[in-house]
Amino acid sequence: MTGRRVLSINILHEIPMNTELEALLKLSPPRHEAPHHTSAEWLDIEQKLGTKLPNDYKGYIEHYGNSSICDYVVVADPFSTDPAGDLLWVVSHVLETERELYEKHGGKGFPFPPFPDSGGLLPWGHTTNGDQLYWRTVGEPNQWTVVVYGSGSGLYEELPYGMVSFILHVFTGKLTGDIYDFLELEWDDKEIVIEQFLDC
Repeated sequence: MTGRRVLSINILHEIPMNTELEALLKLSPPRHEAPHHTSAEWLDIEQKLGTKLPNDYKGYIEHYGNSSICDYVVVADPFSTDPAGDLLWVVSHVLETERELYEKHGGKGFPFPPFPDSGGLLPWGHTTNGDQLYWRTVGEPNQWTVVVYGSGSGLYEELPYGMVSFILHVFTGKLTGDIYDFLELEWDDKEIVIEQFLDC
């Protein structure tokens, strides 16, 4: 009986290139090659989370890994060996706390429920100011929008962008309204610098 060899194919060969991710890669090319992962490895992560993840997020992680944008937005990586940067740890830690508060107050003061409730918030990162960054899990993963929880204001702000599009809009100065005040971020047309934590 002859065994069959299973080929491990990088997930980047299986998902279409997101236009916003392509733009980000041009503005801030990765300085180091991030570890690549197969579709099977991503499937294992998604099974542990209980949901599929957006393609733009997967593409970002495959190119940058656990990283910080302009020393401000920190993106969690499900393959990081550092618990603080591991998406699975972040999701478990944040949602456990938020579930307790949500149920304690009967949902009052929470415009969105925590995941896995319908349309619930699923964390993917944070800012160095202590703001929490989420996906609002409405529709298919590639349709999820970003929700920001302002630690200073205690308010939630939903933006009509996916994760990578949100990053591009924030760091190219294209967001409108008072979102920069909400994020407590002073925009000065600085270069987009993505620091990769590849030793994690």
